[in-house]
Amino acid sequence: MPSPRDPEGPYPRFSEEEHDRRRREVLAAMEVAEVEQLVMYGANRFGSAVQWLTGWPVTREAAALVSGDPPDVLFVQFHNHVPNARELAPRCEVHWGGVSTIHTVVEELERRGARGRIAVIGILPATHHGALSSRFDLVDLNEAYTRIRLIKSPEEIQWVRAGAELTDRAVHALRKGARPGLTEHQLADMVEHAYVAAGATTLIHYFGLTPMAAPERCVPAQHTSNRTLQAGDVLLTEISASFWDYPGQILRTFTIAAGPTALFRRLHEVAQGAFDAIVGCLRHGTHASEVVEAQPLAGSGLRVPGGDDRGGPAERGHHRSSGGGPDGRARDDHAKRGGAAAPRRAGPSPDRRLKRKTWQEGNT
Repeated sequence: MPSPRDPEGPYPRFSEEEHDRRRREVLAAMEVAEVEQLVMYGANRFGSAVQWLTGWPVTREAAALVSGDPPDVLFVQFHNHVPNARELAPRCEVHWGGVSTIHTVVEELERRGARGRIAVIGILPATHHGALSSRFDLVDLNEAYTRIRLIKSPEEIQWVRAGAELTDRAVHALRKGARPGLTEHQLADMVEHAYVAAGATTLIHYFGLTPMAAPERCVPAQHTSNRTLQAGDVLLTEISASFWDYPGQILRTFTIAAGPTALFRRLHEVAQGAFDAIVGCLRHGTHASEVVEAQPLAGSGLRVPGGDDRGGPAERGHHRSSGGGPDGRARDDHAKRGGAAAPRRAGPSPDRRLKRKTWQEGNT
């Protein structure tokens, strides 16, 4: 299967077979819901269903109309976005959404003879919901769409791998470049340079700086600041580079120009145990609650922030730190100059699809 990062044309595309599979899945969900027309909606770069089915990443606003009789119709805002939308969504009829996208959608539905029930995927503003519900009975297919997306096709897995690889690039850039004196803004610039030129976009890059001797924060911040890295700091990161809406995600902990203190070694020992326990229970048929119960925080004397010693309600369902024991052998010449050292890939056996979280350790 060719790599999506090496497309034949200007943009990566899924195959016709993959598009047909998606459309069949959507039409099957519509049949179960007993509807003949579906509106997929997104706005302000939010609304993954539109891109998943049509190929168009939502910009200001977009609505796709789907029925059993192709082609589907895509309405976009603004007028100057139409040419690029036609290039990226060649299987659709693409039009400007007019003065009001939702009113244009209603007119098209009525032209198609829609009556009674129609389905909706996406989050509708109150005005848009009112415009549709005043004429049709709305059926929410968001849950059905989410179920479809949970299981990835072989092509989708290739795109996920591309997102993961580009996310890895960001972490390697930090490993090479993080040093005392840099601000969080500069760290963000550093990681984006690692993947933007390769066709990825930023989903998130979160950073948290705090001195290991007197830690003041335990999770990365969602917005960068002018805080500067200092020798003896720990740098907490959460990074996701997205390849056309298929992101990777990686959490890494770096120590800056110093090795980890006893507390941070202990934290990572416990996190490593939790990670190993979770990986050990991941198999077809495992329930999410079993994954939560598998991580052995109980008895460790540590707590997940906002939760109990098992990772209570405030944390369950969200990702946790997955450790990787400190290893002085990970230090390299760059670290000796005050940077952060190379990652150690001492993970599970190759047939497992998860990688351990590893220390990125600096030394002066």
